[in-house]
Amino acid sequence: MWRMKQSQYAPTNFTDRKIPDLEVEINSNRIPCADTLKYLRMTLDSKLNWNYLIEKKEQELMIKFRKMYWLMGRNFQLSLHNKLLTRVFINRFFFYLDLLWG
Repeated sequence: MWRMKQSQYAPTNFTDRKIPDLEVEINSNRIPCADTLKYLRMTLDSKLNWNYLIEKKEQELMIKFRKMYWLMGRNFQLSLHNKLLTRVFINRFFFYLDLLWG
């Protein structure tokens, strides 16, 4: 007989209306409802308005930007031409990510 891991499953209601949470039990243990669900590498929230995904991607972009700040910071000794090239590259990178995640 196969077993289900309780930690991998969480019921989620995808609706705009206020409805009571589902009571799901596996092996006589109640599983709490979740507000977000990760499916096909995307994080969906219960109202399907993408807020959680957008906030998460924004945090990831800020972390990447902080890691690349040494390229454009005041104390880094690059010529003005190289700084402009680097800034254009980073702006294009963020622009294409914005198109990808809308």
